[in-house]
Amino acid sequence: MWFTPNQQLTYNRIFNFVVGVRGGGKTFNSILHAIRRYEKTGEQFIYLRRRAVDLDDSCTGTKGGGDLFADIRHKGYFKNAELKVVADKSGGYNFYYNDKVMGYGKALSTARRSTSLPLVKIILFDEFLIDDSVGHDRYLNKGNEMFTFNNFYETIARGRDIPVFFIGNAFSMANPYFIELGIRIEDPKDNHVYRGKHWTVVFWKDEGFIEERKK
Repeated sequence: MWFTPNQQLTYNRIFNFVVGVRGGGKTFNSILHAIRRYEKTGEQFIYLRRRAVDLDDSCTGTKGGGDLFADIRHKGYFKNAELKVVADKSGGYNFYYNDKVMGYGKALSTARRSTSLPLVKIILFDEFLIDDSVGHDRYLNKGNEMFTFNNFYETIARGRDIPVFFIGNAFSMANPYFIELGIRIEDPKDNHVYRGKHWTVVFWKDEGFIEERKK
């Protein structure tokens, strides 16, 4: 069973967290879902990273991994469409499905002000958790990163309820988002949807996807 945002979306919560081991298909399948959604409905998406350097790494493959859609192309999806990543003048990116914009790449640290994007209907915040053992990275705004995120969110949503998927590897649950939302889950079960008034959380584990990625 591979990860898909569909189940969490049925609960109509704004804040949706997906946490699990690296390589478990969380990012791949979230992006795949967003592209399919655009293909079917014309609804756009935002791919969000914390810092511009992280966004650049993901979108242009500066670490040698190909652009944001490299894995999706490699697996044979959207063979009849050209998926392109094009830098914009603000330091972000536009994502194209053939010659039409299907989404945007933005960095939270630099995109606190944004023009209205009325066609955006889902936000994917990739690698929202920080590995404390590394030591060189920090949450924004002196740890009060959710305040920064909420400001960014409101510039995009403009009063609309747009679901956000916070995608993270399994690091500490003591993070600004869980703390602010009062999320406390002890001994979590794999792939179970935990939910509160405004949030859902899934601790995802998919050995099948991990083995498939090795092929």
